[in-house]
Amino acid sequence: MPEAGIGFTLRPLDIWHHWISALLKRIPQRQMPQTYLETDMLFRTVADNGSDLILIVTLPELVIEYANRAFRSFTGFTQSALIGHNWVNFIDPDDHCAIQQFIESSLKSTIEGRSHKVRLKSAQPCYRRAEVRIFPLPTSTEVKQILVIGQLDQKHEISDVSDDHEEAELFINSVPSILIGLDENCNIKRWNSAAHRTFGLEKSAVVGKSFLSCGIKWLAPDMEEKIAAVKLLTNQIRWDGIWFEKEEQRCLLGLTVTRIVVGNNQQHELLVIGTDVTERRKAEEDLHSKTAFLEAQTNATLDGILVVDENNKKILQNKQVAEMFDVTQEIRECKDDRPLLGHVLKMVKNPEQFMDRVTYLYDNKELTSRDEIQLQNGKVLDRYSSPVIGKEGKYYGRIWAFRDITERKRNEEALKQLSTALDQSPVSVIITDVRGEITYVNRRFSECSGYVREEVVGQNPRILKSGNTPQEVYERLWTEITQGREWRGELQNRKKNGDLYWDSVVISPILDSQGRTTHFLAVKEDVTSRKLLEAQLQQVQKLEAIGQLAAGIAHEINTPMQFIGDNTRFVKQSWADLGPAMCLLQSLSTSDCTRTEHDQLRTILADADFDYLREEVPRALEESLDGIGRVTKIVQAMKEFSHPGSDEKQNADINKAILSTLTVARNE
Repeated sequence: MPEAGIGFTLRPLDIWHHWISALLKRIPQRQMPQTYLETDMLFRTVADNGSDLILIVTLPELVIEYANRAFRSFTGFTQSALIGHNWVNFIDPDDHCAIQQFIESSLKSTIEGRSHKVRLKSAQPCYRRAEVRIFPLPTSTEVKQILVIGQLDQKHEISDVSDDHEEAELFINSVPSILIGLDENCNIKRWNSAAHRTFGLEKSAVVGKSFLSCGIKWLAPDMEEKIAAVKLLTNQIRWDGIWFEKEEQRCLLGLTVTRIVVGNNQQHELLVIGTDVTERRKAEEDLHSKTAFLEAQTNATLDGILVVDENNKKILQNKQVAEMFDVTQEIRECKDDRPLLGHVLKMVKNPEQFMDRVTYLYDNKELTSRDEIQLQNGKVLDRYSSPVIGKEGKYYGRIWAFRDITERKRNEEALKQLSTALDQSPVSVIITDVRGEITYVNRRFSECSGYVREEVVGQNPRILKSGNTPQEVYERLWTEITQGREWRGELQNRKKNGDLYWDSVVISPILDSQGRTTHFLAVKEDVTSRKLLEAQLQQVQKLEAIGQLAAGIAHEINTPMQFIGDNTRFVKQSWADLGPAMCLLQSLSTSDCTRTEHDQLRTILADADFDYLREEVPRALEESLDGIGRVTKIVQAMKEFSHPGSDEKQNADINKAILSTLTVARNE
């Protein structure tokens, strides 16, 4: 016998309370436990054979300890469904607070038989209104309560049924799903608002008609066979993808048909629950399409892609990941990422650092990360990881992307070496874009021009123009390089401080893989010193040419001068030899010759002014010989001054060299 209990009644019948109370009052105090047990057994025997509905519930847990046969039959609940369960579970939740207060007040009240109306739960999906009475059952130390339930009030029953029907209709019409009730012959009995919206048919137009021919334009060719199968249904059947037509549009339904038992008369009915899944199917097809494109794109990319869910389980892995890390087929097919992670750790150079980063990102779900990892085989991978977070902020997982940058790293190293070589090159290097704007200059350029890199990047090389180079040169230069050819030449430029200098320039176009010009490369050498040396060399060569010319002239003059000198000396000598003869001739008398001859001779001598000639001719000849001597000395000095040099050392008369120089200089 339980230690405490409460009793309920649905109508004002006190017979059970009075009967139990009378039995207990006649039991002596010392015999109460044993006698109470015997009385309880008698009570249960009588209660199970009575028509009233009786419960015994313990306090304070409110657990059902006893339910008589009439109560079990009336509610439809089995013994196991009732005994040991809280009795509140069998009362309408809206009445829970009220019934708790009623129990507390009834236990404190001295008035017996107070009643309270509640809605009791039935095994059928409904509640029934009842009148509850609580009767305490006293023992030696505690209080028990007994519940006596009588027959339901028909007036309340009818009202409750009406209320339940209205509430049920309101509920059925409020749900977004299609709810259709069919009888055994598949004729429509119930039709909610969702069915009206879906099919466009009023309830009054379909009730009583066959579900097959109620006005719905079924497009499923086997719909008649499906309806026939429903009539034989004993449990439940599901139809996925039932097509119908509405307003010339194809629509798709998902239906579930369940056989249910309605009412106390155990009448069977078919409940059809469905949803218009047209939009959902379109969304699913769109999702499948996008998923297929995503998978195709993922497999088409050169990057390795790995996607994990919020529990770090693999949901997508492309073939590039397997190829990068040489993953076996068994590991590929495993959804858990731990085997893959363990395999990768064996391949990286620094597994601890790799794992620390993975763990950190899994613990800090909102972070994005990018780093580089090196493999044992020499490969270098760029690792990028980003969380997948929805609009509402929910974390769905993480994407890992791996890119093989081994070749890029090698190119970067080679480019770094090339850049270092260019920067340390002894010649100036300028790189411009196709518009002619400077993008790079090396250190030698700054040393030659005086401009630092920051001053010229973005500028045009025309800032170096001196104005001394003809414009036609620049036009030919630009024409050549824009047509993909190389240009070579020399330009006179101006430094930042205004000084002029000469550059020997080679400009070439830089082409991409398609053969298109992307940049121009100019390699320039400062040839200012060379140009000065060349000018000096030209002057030296000019002087040497003059010297050679002078030597030639001297040679050409020397020969006739020798001839003239010889002849002049001969005339001088001859004149000297003729002098006595002429004097003798002058002294001859007429007797020695005819008169005529004498007169002629005298006339000739007079005309020739022989006396003058005798004095002046020797003097003129002497002066001529002196001039010829001087010319001869000058010619000889020019020959010695302009004599070509020799690489070999020779003895030289320095006095003679000075004398020759002075002779040439004095007669310039």
